[in-house]
Amino acid sequence: MDISWKRIPVEASLIIPTYNRPNRLARCLASLVQQDFTSFEVIIVDDEGETPLEEVVAPFRSQFHLTLLRVPHGGPAKARNAGARQAVSKVLLFTDDDCEADPSWIRLLVTKVHEAPGVMAGGKVLNRLSNNPYSAAAQSIVDIVYAHYNSVPGKARFFASNNIAMAAETFHRMNGFDETYPLAAAEDRDLCERWYSAGLPLLYVPEAIIHHSHPMTLRRFCRVHFNYGRGAAMFHRRNDHRDIGMHTSAWEWLSAPFREMPFLSAVHRMLLLGAWQLSNLAGFLYERTREATGS
Repeated sequence: MDISWKRIPVEASLIIPTYNRPNRLARCLASLVQQDFTSFEVIIVDDEGETPLEEVVAPFRSQFHLTLLRVPHGGPAKARNAGARQAVSKVLLFTDDDCEADPSWIRLLVTKVHEAPGVMAGGKVLNRLSNNPYSAAAQSIVDIVYAHYNSVPGKARFFASNNIAMAAETFHRMNGFDETYPLAAAEDRDLCERWYSAGLPLLYVPEAIIHHSHPMTLRRFCRVHFNYGRGAAMFHRRNDHRDIGMHTSAWEWLSAPFREMPFLSAVHRMLLLGAWQLSNLAGFLYERTREATGS
């Protein structure tokens, strides 16, 4: 067995929160074996899932430095922070258990962090489940959000937490992810906004690609975006940032499918984009009502 990697200094720490998705976690780890950057460690944070993960991670212990943590269930923000506290390197990377990385992913992001101290580098997220119409619609939403917040080169404002990297020292100085966000919703937006407000740069690195595999049904699609709406309500209660530009340009992105796909497919996509907005609004109002009543 070749364990020469054990003699390589750890120059990057990759944190992966996981909860009850062992098969997808295994595919995520398999993609890391193919990285062209070898001096990294992987810290898997089990958010008190029901399935023991030692058998899942065991085949990869001979491939790279790997640590498996189990923490009390508290959501992805808390899990990521727990992993970051265990990291030994000066550069942190984050992705999720349902993601697979291109072979150059770690190298590209680590290089950008070294080139610009204080930067948060974020890559491109692509849907791997192109035959799932709900996952494909979710990719359209990611594209809409990234086009809006990251339209000015070198002055990005938002990255999803499944494809980011930064100096560990800066991450800890910014107090990491806000653990009062209990859902996988807006905790990444909150970190990016605090980063931006502190005058620290956010750099979009589109060639650093993560492939996202999140199978969805209509019900699951609406539930995810309902939760995002809840997260948005929490975000707006904690931050002064107000930006309605993406909503005022709604016709542009609602009509875009008709320029990109056959008519019936475009109608379906447009309806799903409408469901996104309605689910988001419902979640936002639900969270505001819950906060107002103290329930």
